[in-house]
Amino acid sequence: MVTSIREKYFIRILPIGEEHLETYASLKINEAQDHKDPSDHMIIAHAITNRMPLISSDQKFKFYENQGLELIFNER
Repeated sequence: MVTSIREKYFIRILPIGEEHLETYASLKINEAQDHKDPSDHMIIAHAITNRMPLISSDQKFKFYENQGLELIFNER
């Protein structure tokens, strides 16, 4: 599956290192909107750590902007 993603869609899979896990562990979670998705949190932590903008239409991601997330909100 990983090879197929790389070859068919030309997507580079980024590694997760200790610095990403430290950001993940320090995230304040959006409890007001009941945001409990650990995969979302890892994506957010990765974007913050690597100083990469994150494009999403998920309203819950806006909460993380004050923690360093550069969010490009994609309105559908």
